[in-house]
Amino acid sequence: MLKNFSPDEVELTAFIGDSLLFSMSVSDPDGKEIRQYFLLGDSLVAEGSEWEYVVVDTGHMSITGVATDGQWPLKICWEVDRFKPNNLKPDIKSFEPPHSNPIVIIGNQLDFWIQAEDPEGKPLSYYYMVEGVVVTMGWRYSFVATQLGDFVVTAVVFDGEKYNSKDWTVHVSEVPDLIPPAPVEIVSLVTGNEPGELIVQWIAVGADSMDGVPSYYRLRTSTAEIATEENWDQASDRPGEPTPASPGEVQTMVVADLNPSEFVYVTVRAVDEFGNMSDLSTSHGEWSKGNEVYGRILNTVTGEPVEGIRIWFEGLPNAETFTDAQGWFAFTELPKYEGGQIIVDDDEDPYSYGDYFRFKKPYSVKHGDSLYHAVIPNIALDTSIYPDFLNFFKHMTDTFNHPFGNFLRTWDIPVDIYVSPRSINGLDYEATVIGILDEYETITGMDLFSLVSSPPDLGIEVIYSDPNRDEYSVLEWSAGDHMPVRGRITFRSSYSAATLGPFQKVIRHEVGHSLGMKHSLDSNHIMYGSVGIIPAVIYVTPDELALLK
Repeated sequence: MLKNFSPDEVELTAFIGDSLLFSMSVSDPDGKEIRQYFLLGDSLVAEGSEWEYVVVDTGHMSITGVATDGQWPLKICWEVDRFKPNNLKPDIKSFEPPHSNPIVIIGNQLDFWIQAEDPEGKPLSYYYMVEGVVVTMGWRYSFVATQLGDFVVTAVVFDGEKYNSKDWTVHVSEVPDLIPPAPVEIVSLVTGNEPGELIVQWIAVGADSMDGVPSYYRLRTSTAEIATEENWDQASDRPGEPTPASPGEVQTMVVADLNPSEFVYVTVRAVDEFGNMSDLSTSHGEWSKGNEVYGRILNTVTGEPVEGIRIWFEGLPNAETFTDAQGWFAFTELPKYEGGQIIVDDDEDPYSYGDYFRFKKPYSVKHGDSLYHAVIPNIALDTSIYPDFLNFFKHMTDTFNHPFGNFLRTWDIPVDIYVSPRSINGLDYEATVIGILDEYETITGMDLFSLVSSPPDLGIEVIYSDPNRDEYSVLEWSAGDHMPVRGRITFRSSYSAATLGPFQKVIRHEVGHSLGMKHSLDSNHIMYGSVGIIPAVIYVTPDELALLK
């Protein structure tokens, strides 16, 4: 039995020089001695429960951990993609001035700054050049206009190996222009088409009031009204302004990367070639486009859609909806929501149950998500051992301490199953097992099994053995999502025609395990499990039938 393994991800990326520690923790139900070893490709590289691998080459490599008791091998396979370390150039995140062709009047000063990040987290150094000559070290530089003409100012960022840079062409002018562009009038502000978008339209202005063409526009947004210069300074620049058009024309810009479904104020200002900026105009506000999430709610037992189910998000006000007659629901304007909980229920009382149990799980809103949830009905149980159906369900599908994660890992149905032939002591083992498989399909109304003529590469094999035990076990799990690949049901070879009834009871029990049911605490369930004690019933009960569905 595999208890845990490391790394817990089986698809890995590593670089030359990295060290990876692989380990497996296993136990044998029969107490047999276990041999453990590791394979690099097809080569044996280590004996024992752990192995440290130092990456010395590139390419793809498979690493397999094996545990065996001499009869049943258990394997975990890690897939490792190996690369040379790759040093990327620094990434420039922000800079000032925002446009590449600023103008400054002779005798004045123009301030520059730049900020960058290194993808590998290396420390960065900065320096500035004017016309190719280094003038200062550091991330800030003040250009003093001492002579007329055009000057190329270059900011350089360096991680010790790779460079990145930003250029400006500064025009030093003799005669200042004191006439600013006219205030910019926003004529339309509407919600955009994608989450976090607004669509803005304004009337183009001139460089000098309404004459000429300005150098560029600056658009800023804020969650507060932009009514003063202080508000403007606190607002956020939004890149992507269109090239200025002739005065009087309508210009359009899609403002992106806002928080979805948030009320945002927008102001646009024009800047001429001398840096004169238009006065503030009226700030306009609108809701940015929100996230859209759709889904459907089904009854776990019947598979039918459920009407009137409430879906909402913990701590997110005014974000709830209800399913229609076909179980569908939709949210069309959800805000940003991360690390919260989505809740599905059919009543608003957290301390009582309606017709269905409340379902709750961690969720972060993702635009375009399709959420399909199954709600568990509040079914009346025959058993008195469990307080309600949800408690029974959780106990019977418990994945606590499962090495592969916290959701039930069972077969996709129908699962291929091979039943070995055997007839002895007047008992046809094969026919008896197949009869119980057919019985399960009849009582559930589901196509659960597909009989095959040889042991399947993906599926279950039924065998008969001398050890004094009957059991279901998974022999191999898939490397990517850790679902069962090869399973086995073993029955004792000592049954006979005289013990047909007990044999059928055991078959129902072990097949129930293969379908995902664990042991019940109620001796009146076919899945009752306790050392030396067998279930008091012969057949699958209504409680277990509802659980299976």
